[in-house]
Amino acid sequence: GPGIYVSTRANPTVFKNVVRDGDSAGCFVCNAGLGDFRSNTVSGNAGAGWEIESDADPTVCENHIAAGKGCGVLVHKAGRGTLTLNEVVGSADAGIRVCTRGNPVVQRNRVVDGASHGVHVTDSGGGAFDGNTLKGNQGDAVRIDTQGAPILKDNDIETDAPRCACVRVCDGGLGLLEVNRMQALPGSEACVILESAGNPVIKGNVISNSPACGVVSHKGGAGELRGNTICDNGEHGVLMEAGCTTQLLSNRILRNVVHGVCLVGEETKPLLQSNTIKFNKQNGVDVSLGARPLLERNAIRENQQYGIHAHDAAFGAYTKNELSGNVKAGVCIGSLSNPTLKNN
Repeated sequence: GPGIYVSTRANPTVFKNVVRDGDSAGCFVCNAGLGDFRSNTVSGNAGAGWEIESDADPTVCENHIAAGKGCGVLVHKAGRGTLTLNEVVGSADAGIRVCTRGNPVVQRNRVVDGASHGVHVTDSGGGAFDGNTLKGNQGDAVRIDTQGAPILKDNDIETDAPRCACVRVCDGGLGLLEVNRMQALPGSEACVILESAGNPVIKGNVISNSPACGVVSHKGGAGELRGNTICDNGEHGVLMEAGCTTQLLSNRILRNVVHGVCLVGEETKPLLQSNTIKFNKQNGVDVSLGARPLLERNAIRENQQYGIHAHDAAFGAYTKNELSGNVKAGVCIGSLSNPTLKNN
């Protein structure tokens, strides 16, 4: 069984213990259990390092949670808890998983070097994640899916895992991501990936230094990106593929190695409004292969090729944009393309 078991409003103080190599969870808090757990080492257990469920609400502070064979921390079945200043390292499953109406407060923890996702919020999980460091995990640094709806604010989120992202929102995932710093290192896929009805609000973040794209919205990707700085990425700042409906509102999209925004494929019908798109190495906005965006009141300046390049059957409506200082033309309309331009 668990190394430490707390239930039914019990409220112990647990300080500087070592809980290791058990055949279940290291610490299991359930049935409205409480407790103050500080400066413990919990390692090598067969289940989660910490498992919190059934209205339990412990305080878990400054613990070292390491090398578990399950999740570092599992909060589920309406568990809560406040996790502060813990080190969660080397988990075989997600560093922190929140599901089935779990709703913890997770502040200033380090979740590092796990074999799966750093934070995984799924199956109607929630939680508030503030000021954490996520790096070195072999899955996505943050994955949100299946009606997961956390709030992530002021976190440092980094990945170098192959085919992974700093943040992936998919399969109906929701949530608010605000003023985080996201950096995808060589080997990873992108800073942000939206797909299969992922529908978050991503607001005021710095999304930078991906070896590929800053943001990719695949088929079914939705959501709103507002007020972010998307810069210095190795391919496009934002790539929107066939069948996505993501909205770009008031972002700064700067100094990306290919296009600022690339829109490609039929049924790509996003709204781009009031963005500043400049200093990109190729086009500010590149539209092709049936994409039909609405571009409205954007400042598209000083890109190294065209401001807007619509080509290979591009459509859409481009209204009240400011196009200046682009090395080639402000707008270039190529083969089989017929967008509507008004008051630019």
